[in-house]
Amino acid sequence: MIYNKDSIFQDKSVSQRTRTDVIDLLFAPSSSVLLAHFYTVSIFGYWLYEQVANRSLFIWLATSAVIMISRFALSVFYQRYKNVKFSQRTWLVVWTILTVSCSLSYAYAAIILTPLDSPAAFFAVGLLVFGICGATTVSYAASIYAILCLILPISVITSTYFIFVLSDKTAMVAGTAIITFTGILLSLIRGVNKAFVKSIALNYQNQREIEKRKLVERQLYDISRRDSLTSLFNRRYFDEVLETELGRAYRGHTALSLVMLDVDYFKEYNDHYGHVAGDNCLIEVAQLIEQQANRKGDLVARYGGEEFAVILPGIDANGALAFAQRLQTYIEQKKLEHSATKLTTLKSVTISAGVTTVIPLMKHSPDKIIEQADTALYQAKKEGRNRVKAFASIGFDQDLA
Repeated sequence: MIYNKDSIFQDKSVSQRTRTDVIDLLFAPSSSVLLAHFYTVSIFGYWLYEQVANRSLFIWLATSAVIMISRFALSVFYQRYKNVKFSQRTWLVVWTILTVSCSLSYAYAAIILTPLDSPAAFFAVGLLVFGICGATTVSYAASIYAILCLILPISVITSTYFIFVLSDKTAMVAGTAIITFTGILLSLIRGVNKAFVKSIALNYQNQREIEKRKLVERQLYDISRRDSLTSLFNRRYFDEVLETELGRAYRGHTALSLVMLDVDYFKEYNDHYGHVAGDNCLIEVAQLIEQQANRKGDLVARYGGEEFAVILPGIDANGALAFAQRLQTYIEQKKLEHSATKLTTLKSVTISAGVTTVIPLMKHSPDKIIEQADTALYQAKKEGRNRVKAFASIGFDQDLA
């Protein structure tokens, strides 16, 4: 799959999901970031312990602890309530305030608390800034915004103070080093960040392509089971379901009924009205059958031409006969015009139906069940059409027309 440059971000849903994922990543490393800041503050505090008044150092340590705990609590709160409480903008504003506060506290320690009267002090401050910048890059590579929030305050403040306030040679070297390091780091991380964000977007894009492909496959599968004219299930799927239902009926010793029906004198209908009208007639009849076969588990299929089939799981002989008779009457009462019919008393579309029911104590073949229903249908047509007949091993039941 080939993508044009940044084309993936033209899809608003992908772009939105990418932003959401980036924000999730900002809040994800809460415990590891807390430990990293705790380690940094502890090392820097230990180094300042012998050189700074205890009160000033205590205030800084307490402030840093409050900021770190607040950021950790915010991350936990976000994981629990990100979808039900506040907007992404609100979360980012609070996160930015705490992050910038953390950076300012480091800058305060580097400038105010550190005794900047020896090269060793500048070396320590430089290591602090470099360490924070490096750790930030690793932790927040997904967001340039996050990196800037933590790196810029401490880098800009310390380097500006060293170069323009202290102005001695050592301070200027330290300030220049911090600026150079920060610039190089940001220029390098920019490419990494783009690749990182693009990989997230590509992942979502791939997921969407997979979902689309699955949808197309489901649609193609559904199309393969459907008759193109009536949208009923087709013969192939009917055969599959009948075999499955026969197996289920055999295992549960339950009844299974099959109704085969066709439109009376449909050839005459086609000859008189034309094939387009004939197709429309089949569509209307299919809809009427579906309206009656509305139980969960019932299956209506176009068996071929003007012939339809209805599988009725769990329906005994009496129920199947009642259904077929109700369907025959229902279609007759719709009075779909059929002036070419050979039925003398009616000039409307009618159906003939054959019914068979089995309670399999031994396995039956689908072909045998279909043959029985077809035999009953043939008998109904032979006796004058517009009637229902049921298959029996020693003949047929009474006329239900």
